[in-house]
Amino acid sequence: MRQFDRIYLLYQIIRARRQPVPMAVLRERLECSESTVKRAIRDLRVLDAPLEYDAERRGYYFDERSGDRYELPGLWFNDRELYSLLVIDEVLHELHSDLLETHLAPLRTRIKALLERGAPGSEELHRRVRVPGIGARRVDGDVFRAVSSALFLRRRLRVVYHARSTDERTERTLSPQRLVYYRNNWYLDAWCHQRRGLRNFSLDRIRPRAALTTAAREVDEQQLDAAVGGTYGIFGGQPRHLARIRFSATAAEWVAAENWHADQRGAPLPDKGDGGGYELEVPYDNPVELVMDILRHGPDAEVIAPPELRDLVRRRLDAARKNYP
Repeated sequence: MRQFDRIYLLYQIIRARRQPVPMAVLRERLECSESTVKRAIRDLRVLDAPLEYDAERRGYYFDERSGDRYELPGLWFNDRELYSLLVIDEVLHELHSDLLETHLAPLRTRIKALLERGAPGSEELHRRVRVPGIGARRVDGDVFRAVSSALFLRRRLRVVYHARSTDERTERTLSPQRLVYYRNNWYLDAWCHQRRGLRNFSLDRIRPRAALTTAAREVDEQQLDAAVGGTYGIFGGQPRHLARIRFSATAAEWVAAENWHADQRGAPLPDKGDGGGYELEVPYDNPVELVMDILRHGPDAEVIAPPELRDLVRRRLDAARKNYP
């Protein structure tokens, strides 16, 4: 165990106990000799820890009679936590969040300094971990800042929204509720004052007009989840349908490991000479994204129910086939 981690563990052991901790317990928990424990105690005191020894009860404790609870200074992590931070740092970097850079740059700088001091091999991990943002749509930094500012300050925001499905531009006043990063893209869940309801907006289609001083309308989290978080994918609405999809043995292993929806149900199919397969049930309302996921499995997926979803997938396949006469 590195001395860095030993100090951290010593702090945790003493913090967790209400009674002074004997040297024998510290030796056992730290898995080291008495002299090594004493070095860790010395180093912890160098960090201004009010660490005292109770001769009567023969143990170490934090003297906090002044009323101030002692904490390790600054950010302090063990090696596993540092490596986890390293992965988080890489994810933030790969999100291409020049959008987030202004807000997170100070934190990232601090994390990097800790990593350099406390996590050997951090440069190697940066080389070995990649989170590619395939399919990510570019969002203007000014848009992200305007939306996030209104979101956190709880203010309304006037925007022009360019709907991708209808190519229509409309001016809206929104009460932002939460930002969602889903499948490499940013979305905003908001109360739309023009439509008088909760809607989901793709950030790359928003153009802010004005930040308003009017307080945002607050929406209960359960209501928000029910309206825009309870159905398939990013498309909002209560799930009114249940899709039943059968996958071939070729796709079965992949689909069985995938999370399509929080309330999905799946089961292997018996082998009838075809290698078996897998059947998946997924609740949905708007079928657009569900159809895209079904189509990516090509001939290895068949919609069993409902009939309207089966027909929609068939028509999409027929349309695609016309491109290959």
